[in-house]
Amino acid sequence: MNNKSIDISGFKQSILALGCSHEGFPLFSLGAIDVPPDVNFDLLNDIIDLYEELGLDFAFPIWNDPNQ
Repeated sequence: MNNKSIDISGFKQSILALGCSHEGFPLFSLGAIDVPPDVNFDLLNDIIDLYEELGLDFAFPIWNDPNQ
């Protein structure tokens, strides 16, 4: 799916509200999320799941859950 067709403004607001930050590369439909260790991972996963269902693709090259 071409991620350019998905409105990610709500996604950005949601992750910022959790305390994450992001960098975007809209020309290539790419972005990166910085997840601090104190972020609620369950809430973040719920947000990611919702946007995956809408067709947004995620990759987790580095995922270090401090709770595990």
